Amino acid sequence: MLTSQEIIDAVTRGINLAILDKKNSGVSDIGALLMLLDYEDIGENVFSADTISLKNKISISAQLKRRVKAHEMAVVDILGDGDAAGCIFTPDRIVYWYNYGENYTIIPYEAVIDADYSEEYVTLKVFGELVESDITEENIDTTFDGLLHDGEVSLYTGPYCNDEYSKFMYMYIMDICDWLIKNNEEEQRMYEEYEEE
Repeated sequence: MLTSQEIIDAVTRGINLAILDKKNSGVSDIGALLMLLDYEDIGENVFSADTISLKNKISISAQLKRRVKAHEMAVVDILGDGDAAGCIFTPDRIVYWYNYGENYTIIPYEAVIDADYSEEYVTLKVFGELVESDITEENIDTTFDGLLHDGEVSLYTGPYCNDEYSKFMYMYIMDICDWLIKNNEEEQRMYEEYEEE
């Protein structure tokens, strides 16, 4: 059952209470989940789909050659000047980019096995075959990283009070993954098989 605070948060963020499932997982729609989770603290310039301008969404989408469309963006964390770098959460994946979209990594939530955080990074352990990236050893930006290496991808979160941004980003990603596992039998099976190895 939803707490009164969860209902207030949903209403404040413009989420239709009809999509909230009080008997099962608390939220029956991942788009609503992305908005209900504490996303404001994952970076310095974080926007929901409703608060980021359409102009910024279109600019980011164009830079990424429409690998993510404006209407898919649920939460956007701008990491660089203007929209030179950032991290987008859509209903099915994380899209991480820098260098005005010339370098990107796309991580489906189902690819995330585990995560950890350090001072300015969240490192995701992933099923590498599910990750799409054009970041290589030759074109990597050592600050932003994003390179898929030995089944791990490190995402820059920015400097703030030691590990505050990375801690909240880690929690945000893990909450999404926990929700998906709970609500997706196929993903639950993949995790169980991985743990048996």
